[in-house]
Amino acid sequence: MKLRPYQEQAVKWLLTKPLALLADQMRVGKTAPAIVASRLAVAKLRKKGKSGPALVLVVCPAIAVMHWPAQFKMWAPDITPHVVTFAGARIQLEALLALPWDVLIVDEAHYVNNPLAKQSQAVFALAGASSFAWFLTGTPITKHAGNVWYYLRRIGAVKLSYLDFCDEFCYSNIVRKQVVYRGTKHSRMSKLAQMLRPVIMRRMRNAVFENVHEPMFDTQPIKIKVDIVPANGITTQDAEIKADVDLSRLEVAEAKVPHVVAHVRTYLETSHADACTVIFGHHKRPLLDVAEKLTDAGYHVAIITGDTPKRRRGEIAIGFQAGKYDIIAANIQAGGTAISMSRATHGFFIELSWLPSDNEQAAYRLLSSEDSEPVTFDVFSMPGSVDEAVQKIVLKRSTEISTIYQQATGSMIE
Repeated sequence: MKLRPYQEQAVKWLLTKPLALLADQMRVGKTAPAIVASRLAVAKLRKKGKSGPALVLVVCPAIAVMHWPAQFKMWAPDITPHVVTFAGARIQLEALLALPWDVLIVDEAHYVNNPLAKQSQAVFALAGASSFAWFLTGTPITKHAGNVWYYLRRIGAVKLSYLDFCDEFCYSNIVRKQVVYRGTKHSRMSKLAQMLRPVIMRRMRNAVFENVHEPMFDTQPIKIKVDIVPANGITTQDAEIKADVDLSRLEVAEAKVPHVVAHVRTYLETSHADACTVIFGHHKRPLLDVAEKLTDAGYHVAIITGDTPKRRRGEIAIGFQAGKYDIIAANIQAGGTAISMSRATHGFFIELSWLPSDNEQAAYRLLSSEDSEPVTFDVFSMPGSVDEAVQKIVLKRSTEISTIYQQATGSMIE
């Protein structure tokens, strides 16, 4: 096993950073460099006089708990990491803090993007107690500048509290007398990017691999009428107020079900014999309805929702890759983490998540690290609905986040 040159660059960079945000685009490969760097970091600390066995802690989603020990056996067989889930880190915090960790690796670090959450605070406490703390995620900014406040505060780039930082760098709305932060102010993007540079490394897939493609999205407008109760008071202008539009979005998604089923069947029936696909949805009920109708039509459908046990999600993904299933119907969040569905080259979104990072994480499940065939998605949209307004908001946020990444990483992103 040998690292690629760009991965070796990441190893060297990590070893110079007691705190680091390794934010390479998804499918670039962050796991192996982090493990190799942890082995070298332990050796470095022992040369400086620290004694005792290697102490490496990995905090990750439950679905990846078995993945990390297996990867350590490949890249650093002399180290046995202690692996806990994000919930486990919070529950076991006192016991974990009693150990002098050499290295903390936080996988899918966007899980701790809210510094006010107890789960995030537990992980940050562990980072402060570790000689090296490396956060890995392809989507460090999921919504607004506040998602990277912790890293900036730790390296001394800002002295503001989290809320004061958000007031300065984020735009907001008042929802039910509460301030809700929506995105990053355009006037503060350059400043934010400048502050991020010392702590972030990000490389894009097309910069490190040849013949790779980014997912392509094609909007499929559905011209149907849906009876949304007027009492909901929902208009497209109110689409930012998430709590007030969920019911309306659910009704729109349910109205799409027969159209989604028809499109999926057409795709599978007109494609090659071994054709398969993945259907993503935000709401559970319409996703289950689509899965049921496609099952009744004779397709082998597997379902992944928030209720699906983590181990079962992995089993479904393996079965799909082996040809056991024709279709996976997955909740965007539950199906967008730590599994591969790269057998499919075309997928569908019944609707999008509010967070660009959720949609991106889901779409990238269909990509391999060095794919030579493009992956495409049909995104179903109802013109004039709240559903369409949400898609416009997601696009706006995606543009903001991409701008910050580009300015923060400079040539590394090209």
